[in-house]
Amino acid sequence: MEFAEPVRKGLGSVLVWGSDRTAAALCAYAVARSSRARLVWLDIRSPDGTKDEYVPLLERLVPAESRYATRKVSEMGPQDATANAALSTVIRADEPKAVVANLFQFLSLPRLIQEIAARFAAPTDPLVLFSTSVDRIVHLYPEDTEATRKFHLTSQEQFVKIVSSFTGPERRDRFAFDHVFRIAPGPVQRWRPLSLTSERSNLPANTSGAQPTPLEQDDSLRAVLRECGLSR
Repeated sequence: MEFAEPVRKGLGSVLVWGSDRTAAALCAYAVARSSRARLVWLDIRSPDGTKDEYVPLLERLVPAESRYATRKVSEMGPQDATANAALSTVIRADEPKAVVANLFQFLSLPRLIQEIAARFAAPTDPLVLFSTSVDRIVHLYPEDTEATRKFHLTSQEQFVKIVSSFTGPERRDRFAFDHVFRIAPGPVQRWRPLSLTSERSNLPANTSGAQPTPLEQDDSLRAVLRECGLSR
């Protein structure tokens, strides 16, 4: 069994969330890698600086030149003030409103995402931005589905597909993502009982998550677990 083509291909955003941080991260990575596009990993580190258990696992799989990590959580906050200042000094008065709005949205993205998009993404070579532990930045953003959706659309306009892992209490704005997968609770040491289920009814039958899918029944995820030494 495999993730549906709309999940893997195109620029539609994907969220994988659950109670286990490592399971969510590895599942999200399996989605990101299955897209076959250029992949950059952005890890949102714990505020106390410690590395999560998934970090050494993913470091085996993601080349060093494709890894980014936050030094502090505040780096991932919106840059609205900077965007406003830039628009007041750079944009001509006769610029079309659509151009101004698009530029403002891009300049409002966290600087790190702006940097990654500018460096790696292109119309002929879209980028998969694989972000782990995005729950650590939710306090910087309102629980507003429309606002979160604008964030994703702005990223897509820069040819960036967002694939994120999340651990913690559910948020309403998770449905800003085009695809939302929830992992059933369970300890990371026991992968077999864990299952993945789509929270949106937009998947074809017989694809991963359309019905509760044991993690090791998904081909992409099974390969990731094997390469991490967590499964045969």
